[in-house]
Amino acid sequence: MVTVSNLLLFATGYIVWSLTEYCLHRWGGHHRACKGRVFHNAHTKHHRDPDFFESTAMKLTLGLLLSSLVALPLSFAVGAVGAAALVIGFSAGQCTYEIIHRRIHTHAPIGWMGRALRRHHLYHHFGNPDLNHGVITRFWDRVFGTFEPVQQVKVPRKMALRWMVDERGSLAPRFADEYTLR
Repeated sequence: MVTVSNLLLFATGYIVWSLTEYCLHRWGGHHRACKGRVFHNAHTKHHRDPDFFESTAMKLTLGLLLSSLVALPLSFAVGAVGAAALVIGFSAGQCTYEIIHRRIHTHAPIGWMGRALRRHHLYHHFGNPDLNHGVITRFWDRVFGTFEPVQQVKVPRKMALRWMVDERGSLAPRFADEYTLR
């Protein structure tokens, strides 16, 4: 049953995912204490090769498994339907992240938000990996003081993403205001 409280629980689950994404990325992907761990290693590989992505199916399965484990205790606090709304919101956030993150690397930006999120994330890759950890939102970067406004990203020529270059391998003119190749 769709109620206002269940919609709020769904939104809460989505917001909790966005915070989880930020924390996993900032501390799990970049903190020295996590070196050698599976997530850190995969994240480091992604930074070295922006076309590398761990299996989406594996990540979504792990997320669903973890969400299912917390669903039972949550159901005592907010009821079975409320717990389902939270888990579905969290899972929707994770799916949104997977889609947006992959598209940032594989497709040209669409609209002002797509362009802003790409600059934000690609600055993290090519400018300063200690900043701009959020992928689906820049909100948590602002909260935790890791937000860097970005107008232009300098991309190493050898790491230029396929969507940003023309058939000669030069930066496509339509991206010249937001990116440079070095």
